[in-house]
Amino acid sequence: MQVLETPKTNSISFSPLVKQYTLEEFWALPEPEDRARYELIRGCLFMVPPPDWPHGDVDARLNESLIVFLDNAWMVRECLSSTGRPFTPT
Repeated sequence: MQVLETPKTNSISFSPLVKQYTLEEFWALPEPEDRARYELIRGCLFMVPPPDWPHGDVDARLNESLIVFLDNAWMVRECLSSTGRPFTPT
């Protein structure tokens, strides 16, 4: 009697009862479609849906605020590094 090998498929399983992923297997997964992403938590694979428009809008505003803050912080840091002591306006 000949033993038939079952073909290996590259199907992704989100059930921890079927498969738990290693980090190497996680990085080898194909990119999900529709801007979703995968997260690996203790070997279990989770699909995270893409953010909707309010989240994207808030994200853009936070990025813009962070850029302004870092630009101002850079100026303060330049003042601190040139004197070697905290900057105090006179």
